[in-house]
Amino acid sequence: MEKIILKVGNIWTYISANFTLDKELIKAMRDDLSYTIDVYIRAKKGFVSVKKSIFDKKELRYPTGCFSQMIKLLDEFEIEWEIHDKRIKPKCGKELPIYGKKMRPYQTETIEKAIEAQRGIIKIATGGGKTTIGAAIIGKLNVKTLFIVNSVDLLEQAYDEFVDMLQIPIGRVGGGYCDIERITVCTIQTLHSALGLEYEAVDDECHIKEKIEDKTLTRKKEIQEMIESCEMIINDETQHSSASSYVNMMKAATNAFWRYGLSATPWKYESIDILLQAYSGKEIININASCLIKEGYLVKPKIYILDPNLLNGYKFIRKTYRTIYKEWIIENKMRNNLIVDCVKRFLELNKTTLITVTQVKHGKALLKLLEDKIEGIKAAFIHGEVNKEQRKELLNSIRSRNLQVLIGTVVADEGLNLPALDAAIIAGGGKSLIKTLQRVGRTLRLSPETEKEEAIIVDFHDHVRYLTGHAKKRIKIYKQEPEFEIIEHF
Repeated sequence: MEKIILKVGNIWTYISANFTLDKELIKAMRDDLSYTIDVYIRAKKGFVSVKKSIFDKKELRYPTGCFSQMIKLLDEFEIEWEIHDKRIKPKCGKELPIYGKKMRPYQTETIEKAIEAQRGIIKIATGGGKTTIGAAIIGKLNVKTLFIVNSVDLLEQAYDEFVDMLQIPIGRVGGGYCDIERITVCTIQTLHSALGLEYEAVDDECHIKEKIEDKTLTRKKEIQEMIESCEMIINDETQHSSASSYVNMMKAATNAFWRYGLSATPWKYESIDILLQAYSGKEIININASCLIKEGYLVKPKIYILDPNLLNGYKFIRKTYRTIYKEWIIENKMRNNLIVDCVKRFLELNKTTLITVTQVKHGKALLKLLEDKIEGIKAAFIHGEVNKEQRKELLNSIRSRNLQVLIGTVVADEGLNLPALDAAIIAGGGKSLIKTLQRVGRTLRLSPETEKEEAIIVDFHDHVRYLTGHAKKRIKIYKQEPEFEIIEHF
């Protein structure tokens, strides 16, 4: 009888058969484990969809995370299969107690499911406590762990939370640190540098390049050994990783038996699901913002859509996107003054406000305008050019409400825990599904100090070429959450 042996490893599963695999089966394996990406073709002056497969026809192997798809395919072809698990399960240490946190029911459920599954993707909306879940999984298993983040700010935040919750030495690699411990928090850019790889960011609006310190570069070999020898790898904000940067890290961790990806938002591209699953595993749990609002773990947002150019009407302008963005967002006096008016109203209501921008020039212009028009305002602009010590100080100032207004670029988008925020102004526009939900999510966390009952979001429907399409996409994203109250006309 025809039989296939599946030799399962941490990264790859190899296919061995007592018969020659026919072309139809090989094609089905390639098609089932394929995805599409948009590649820019200079000759065509545009993007072209290219289909790729993660099934290696030459080596007859596929990423272990896609195990369930392969089993389903073999069953469809009525081929008998047998599993030979070649993985070596590391011995867990004594369970570490968790300090200062009472797990919510869905968090406890997620932790139990994750440990049972051994690998997979955990999707929980902003404010749902992904880092807390990660720390609890680490405490339960107590194995050599890498916890990967995308920025220095998230490195500091995760480090602080792990120290508080686990009360053991926690390592840091990145942001000028190179302290390796049994549990180590690392920035993905530093890890890529240590592996001799260039980090590929997918942020289509703004990206902060981390400066890799010389003292870190001199310890490349130690960092490489840390990656290769880790027994568990947890990738925070998985959706932010590009295909190559994510795959590179997961492949390098050859000894990692437990593999998890944490995400607060859906993926930028639906086809990237298969890549994330390939090297981590299938989805373990998916809890959106509306679920957390209903359960009382987040506040409900009221989203106002303002029209900054109502009197001018729609303009079809034959200019580049860059020029239109500059004239209609960065240098638009009517729109920027409307932002100032919103801030004045929020100050009257004693609300702490986040203003998100995508370009540094816009942030600087808004800060100057606020300081010129609102006497005594306590406002600051946080962006990639601000050093990590100043950024940490500003974030702590907004947490303590010593700062009234924080203007932020991408550094304020992802993962940062800022429960003191009551309101947000989406000043920079944009069309990214991920960033839209993250920016709203910054204000939804409960704040015991203020006992806020709702969050107020202000966004803009810019009626001009390119920007009106982006606004419609953001509004569509808001409407996907049943508990988001959207006010388009008032």
